Amino acid sequence: MPELSVVIVTLKTEDEIECLQAIDESDRNRIEVVIRDDEGICTARNKGILEATSDRILFLDDDAIPCEGCIDRVIKNLDNHAIVAGRVIDTGHPWVGKTVRHYDQGNQSKVTDTIVGCNMAFRKDVFESVGLFDEEIQWGHDEKELAARALSAYEIHYDPEMAVKHPYASDIRDYWKKQFRLGVADIYYWKKREKCIERNIIKKVFSPKEYLDYSLKGSTVKVPGGLIKSVGRIQGYLRLRTSGHVFE
Repeated sequence: MPELSVVIVTLKTEDEIECLQAIDESDRNRIEVVIRDDEGICTARNKGILEATSDRILFLDDDAIPCEGCIDRVIKNLDNHAIVAGRVIDTGHPWVGKTVRHYDQGNQSKVTDTIVGCNMAFRKDVFESVGLFDEEIQWGHDEKELAARALSAYEIHYDPEMAVKHPYASDIRDYWKKQFRLGVADIYYWKKREKCIERNIIKKVFSPKEYLDYSLKGSTVKVPGGLIKSVGRIQGYLRLRTSGHVFE
């Protein structure tokens, strides 16, 4: 049995997957690679979980480059923790990177409530306990929704040494597209968590945190990004009211 199953959701062939090219040969001999190209990221991840033969599972994006020692850190961490969040070093557009707070959670190991989909690890029995990823979510808050369920039974351990390099957004337009999709996903997440959707929309629209950043460059991309996210929330809300479904 492999020491670790690495689940990668991608449309690329194995030879084209950047993250695999960065893993040392010695580590490749310890792991099992599970590649899924199913429609829907959560469906693909769930199929990967079911296919995995190890009781330790690491999820990597195909363009997330593991730093030296990452695989070893994953295996050791999962000996002691059920869920592990790794550090993500943003290699995307520098102005966008100034607004992305959840990628790098600092230099100290700690208990956290945040996991990032491109670098997260679980013991397999977590999914047997709290369930799989919600396949209603096409993209956006998929790992956040799972974390919210898992926190009722488990702690999430953050390890800064379990690091990968990954771009949050290749350019500003890519960032704005993601903001729109996150806005739509907000509606589904609020509905599932039994929060008042209308109140949350109004609260977010008028919150300065949605638009302003600590730097001028960050605010330059975050102000329109916040407005675009609000449009996504409104569209998701209208979809919910008219068809009962947020995602189409």
